[in-house]
Amino acid sequence: MKILVIGANGRVGSLLVNKLAARHQVIAGSRNPEPINNSDNIEHLYIDLLSDVDTIAKSMNGVDAVYFVSGSRGKNLLQVDLHGAIKTMQAAEKARIKRYILLSSVFALQPALERIFPKQFNRL
Repeated sequence: MKILVIGANGRVGSLLVNKLAARHQVIAGSRNPEPINNSDNIEHLYIDLLSDVDTIAKSMNGVDAVYFVSGSRGKNLLQVDLHGAIKTMQAAEKARIKRYILLSSVFALQPALERIFPKQFNRL
């Protein structure tokens, strides 16, 4: 299976890439062109979440599954964390990829919100 990890150089992404590479061919997608791992099962790909959907879809050719674990760490929430995720979903659909996994950390830094919005947390 060929898996694209978007956000491969981040905290979660780097761990995920290493785990997946033990069993699959991995494309480590990141805006940082410097490879963090030189394993034979890992191919490095520059991917810009500010690009348009068609450009992102082209980078997904031949991929069986996508993991979106990218985040701006609060620096560009709308363009990267929100629109980047949506554009990669649309791109995966265009590329006819059936498996798309999204990591979300909603309220991760504000656990007190669970007490304020209990109904929303019960659905998670």
